[in-house]
Amino acid sequence: MPPSCTVTEASVEASASVRFTWEFEANLDFAPGDVFKSQPQYSAPLDGEWFFRIRGLSQEPSTISFELEHGPLERGSLGDRVDVTMDLEWLDTAEGSAVPLWSFTLAPSSQPSGTSEGTSYGFGSVMELDPPEECPLDLYRSTRRFRFSISIDKDLEATPAGTHGTPFHDQSKALRLTANFHHDLCLHFPNARTRSTDLWVNSSMLSHTSPYFDGLLAAGWAETAETAETAASGPFEKDAGRPPTASRDSTLCADETIWDDSDDDTAVLSKERSVAGPSTHFRKVNVTEAAPATYSAVLLYLQSGYIAFAPLSSSSPATAAWESSDGSDEEIFGRLGRRACSTRGKWSCRAVGSYGINIRLRHCPSGPAGSSCILLGNEQLAHILQIRELQKLALARIYEELDVQNVLIELQSPVASAFDDVRRVITDFVVRNWTAVVQTLMWAQFHNKFINGEIEARLIYAGLIERFILLREPYHDQAPRLTQLH
Repeated sequence: MPPSCTVTEASVEASASVRFTWEFEANLDFAPGDVFKSQPQYSAPLDGEWFFRIRGLSQEPSTISFELEHGPLERGSLGDRVDVTMDLEWLDTAEGSAVPLWSFTLAPSSQPSGTSEGTSYGFGSVMELDPPEECPLDLYRSTRRFRFSISIDKDLEATPAGTHGTPFHDQSKALRLTANFHHDLCLHFPNARTRSTDLWVNSSMLSHTSPYFDGLLAAGWAETAETAETAASGPFEKDAGRPPTASRDSTLCADETIWDDSDDDTAVLSKERSVAGPSTHFRKVNVTEAAPATYSAVLLYLQSGYIAFAPLSSSSPATAAWESSDGSDEEIFGRLGRRACSTRGKWSCRAVGSYGINIRLRHCPSGPAGSSCILLGNEQLAHILQIRELQKLALARIYEELDVQNVLIELQSPVASAFDDVRRVITDFVVRNWTAVVQTLMWAQFHNKFINGEIEARLIYAGLIERFILLREPYHDQAPRLTQLH
């Protein structure tokens, strides 16, 4: 008879730790306004120029602050969950020992601090100069030797910009990335913001990873040419039996899009990393409903499993714009960037949506451009490319980026109104955090729109009640009452 054994709990923890340590001699009795800044630590296995700073804050009581900063980096560069522990010790040279003076731990957070744009982490805390009993009374009023250290622990499981499974077997990734594949397919983007853009890929790889491209190429819905010079010189000659270029199956009409692709603003930066075109026979597919940057991110994911998501457009600048405005769409979106309105009179997410992507490109120009999780998570792109794994990652990333301050901005965005999957993720967050959401200023402004009878607000409100009914337990007692609809 086999032995009886029951596993009651199992878990796996993975983290990456970095510890900075500085030993220094100083009289810590800083006057208000006095500042010491160390030299940057360039040897850290992290982006940025890491340094610590001591600032004098007050004399009565005598107070200073210890801070660790790294300079400008893109939002979320350390990952979604980061534990930070800071310690200060007095090095008693006479006894040869280290006496703990002060310790401080920051809770895990995905939000950097230090600037309103969210581009710089700043870890720090205030310390009152009150020596412990076992230390000399003049510890902070004479030159002593101290050690300041800070430990940064990243939760690898919660890091969104990582490597994920692809349609290829993982063990073959390295071989595929080093192989010199013939790039025989040109993805042509005639509507790029600056000028037409081409991305070169291997058709066999694309057919294997995306059913959409497999059917497109197998059916012959792609133009052919003999050399790259032929493609650049003018229109292609029509082959017998081949559908025209403007066919719905091979070229998607840009006039039917509901919003502008925010990734399109990054076409110039992405173009510098494009693969050179071939000089032999190749085929060409026109793409007009997605930006080159979006496709670049998808192609990189298909080959390597790497995907880097830019932050949502409703990061801290969007929240600040809302809180300092009258709550109108014109006020909020108009203050967040250029091209706030589309030519058709509909609000465009380009000005807002490109914010997070441009922040990433500005501070991380040598790495892969972060792509919009909103764009990759919407039903339209998922239906076209038929890559469900990537859509699931994007939708999960959207949920991780939401908080009670930005969820209503996203809920009223054009993309949430157009696509069920994105809207469902956002409304689910509202339902699960209902008590906190209704206490925000943004909810009060949104509710005023509903009371004033604005159609869009009433539809969103109805959608929230529907999600409450579907989810029911344990949120039924928090659901908005039907009387609020009158």
